[in-house]
Amino acid sequence: MRKNITNSSRRTKIAFVFNHPFFLGGGERSFFELIRSIDRERFEPIVIIPERGEIEEKCAEGEIQSFVASFPPLKDLLLGTPARALLDLIKLLKKINAEIIHVNGSRVGLYGGIAGRLLRVPVIWHVRETIQDLFFYDGTLASLAQAIICVSKSVHSKRFARFGKKINHKIAVVYNGVDTARFRKKNEARQSLRKELKIKDETLFGIVGNIIPLKAHDFFLKGLGEAKERKPDIQVSVLIVGHVLDKSFDEKIRLIVSQMNMTRKIIFRPHLDEIAQVFSALDVFALPSRREGFSRSLLEAMSCGLPVLATKISEIEEAVVEGENAFLVNTGDEEAMANAIIRLTKDETIRKDMGERNRTRAVELFNLRRHAESVGMIYDSVLHRKS
Repeated sequence: MRKNITNSSRRTKIAFVFNHPFFLGGGERSFFELIRSIDRERFEPIVIIPERGEIEEKCAEGEIQSFVASFPPLKDLLLGTPARALLDLIKLLKKINAEIIHVNGSRVGLYGGIAGRLLRVPVIWHVRETIQDLFFYDGTLASLAQAIICVSKSVHSKRFARFGKKINHKIAVVYNGVDTARFRKKNEARQSLRKELKIKDETLFGIVGNIIPLKAHDFFLKGLGEAKERKPDIQVSVLIVGHVLDKSFDEKIRLIVSQMNMTRKIIFRPHLDEIAQVFSALDVFALPSRREGFSRSLLEAMSCGLPVLATKISEIEEAVVEGENAFLVNTGDEEAMANAIIRLTKDETIRKDMGERNRTRAVELFNLRRHAESVGMIYDSVLHRKS
């Protein structure tokens, strides 16, 4: 248990429930940024995690209470562990006197949803993925929640259109928010990291995200290979930053790099805690994903004033304006990817103009304060309905 900033009983106690104890991706980071940014004069955040780890440590640093509760998979139903875990969660929620249960993911959505129904505490389900669970499962989670936050219109339509109008009244689209003061291009950080990476005058492209097939690093690298074949004189380096969650895919993209004879120009780094420094060092942000929810790294890159090269999928098209602040290519179109890489490498003016427009767009539409205020209004709404 962690000490809190104050003991004010007038604040609404909100239990924030995580699927994972670590920052595996943008979803966990976005949820934690929300916790840090909500109005602490009105709301008291209390974090619940499945085990001790990185998130608990961050809670301690921010003087946020944290508790551990297990959320075993439903396949263990015959062993009785899910039932015991549910009872333990109910006891914990009663102990902390939670007035809202805000769940970040499907598994904790089920546990939190049932607990909330039994305790008569409103539940908010935060949905970050377009991929559908089974109809019955998603339908059950939706019925247990008093409000559903989708991180994009694409998540809303792809995940919930199949339910028709039955749950539309519960759904609000709230885009992720970024700290635009922290995520801005800083020349000192740029020079420091580029010196460390031995990057001089090359155009530095960056991919920031977990190493998994959905992120499609291979598509970008093949497009880069074609660009180098057509324009051998272009000076390009690539920084790939992220946790390796799929070893076979990691081996695949490293083999592509080796076959391209670019092992010195394509640099792999694990996910860095101070990711803002990475964006400062880049010239172009690349997001070749096959699917997204609403990419946090994209918003952070935009906030840092970077031009964007990405795939033309609806989740990305919501964030950027094609031709104005981003080059978008169809998934798998290596020729189009090569064309965009060549254009962005050779035309510094385009990079600068697109980057400035992205910075403006991020500050206006995707700032953290706006995000926290929107979620705060949802808290007020569910509390008003309860009363």
